[in-house]
Amino acid sequence: DAPLSLAFEAVGWPWASSLVSLGAFAALTSSMLVTLMTAARIIFSMARDGLLPEWAACVHPKTHTQFFATISAGILAAIPTLFVDITSIADLTSMGNLMGFTGVCFCLMILRLQEELDEAPKLRFGVVFTSMMT
Repeated sequence: DAPLSLAFEAVGWPWASSLVSLGAFAALTSSMLVTLMTAARIIFSMARDGLLPEWAACVHPKTHTQFFATISAGILAAIPTLFVDITSIADLTSMGNLMGFTGVCFCLMILRLQEELDEAPKLRFGVVFTSMMT
């Protein structure tokens, strides 16, 4: 029941309403897939660094992908969807993607600053990010 979809139905264009709904579904699906792939990569990296159990860093011998981390991320994402409505899931997915991209952009700014100021002390992401969030 998106406003644009309802507007098209109100003016008598049901085909446009269906097209908008299909586009929204495709956008939400691709956004969730990107989030799941990112989560799997984070789980894999954390396991490789010793922050999670070793089994999460296993790589499939045939496909050379982090299959345990991908399965774990899928299960962790699927469980809340059993109890939460789709609107909240869409909002959380959008916010998660926004925070991820913001973090990457912020880290790039820090890296560029560090390249320009070789003699400056190194900035730690956790300290800077925590100070920004408070």
